[in-house]
Amino acid sequence: KTGKINITPVDVTILVQQRVRTQRRNPFGDFFNDPFFNDPFFDSYQNVPENLKSNPLTIEVKPLPQNAPLGFNGATGSFSIDLSAGKDIIKVNEALTFKFTVKGKGNLALLNAPKINFPPDVEVFDPKSSKNITHSVNGTNGSVTFEYVVIPRYPGSIRIAPVDFSFFDPVKGEYQSLKTKEII
Repeated sequence: KTGKINITPVDVTILVQQRVRTQRRNPFGDFFNDPFFNDPFFDSYQNVPENLKSNPLTIEVKPLPQNAPLGFNGATGSFSIDLSAGKDIIKVNEALTFKFTVKGKGNLALLNAPKINFPPDVEVFDPKSSKNITHSVNGTNGSVTFEYVVIPRYPGSIRIAPVDFSFFDPVKGEYQSLKTKEII
């Protein structure tokens, strides 16, 4: 979403411990003016509710540049990619797993599975995704892996063409395109 976004204040009530000084009565009167009877060790504490409220915030979200590469699906950040196969040689009707992994810093949680051009003589199941993402004040980091299960139905070589992945790098202010290696 582009344009101005208003973020409402956060309002929270917390409990703050406050020290309550206890004045202990000296049973000997003022004759023995001993600090023991006013020692802070004997003070007590009570929980007092305190209301805290942040300031409202307005941010301006700029639109992405118009010259997006073909296949760009909204990925924004700094990423690396990898495509790997579970095995190099398999039998007919045996399952093979291809993993496409995106690693880096950015909007990883919003990534969609890439389009991989599998040959028509293999059965391909919908990809499953697994995410390993951490959020901190420095941004969102981690990886997303898309697993494709493929079953070849005829003998021969299977060629998986390189997979393209494009993203916008806000640090560089430009689109970047990456390509995996070919797998046979």
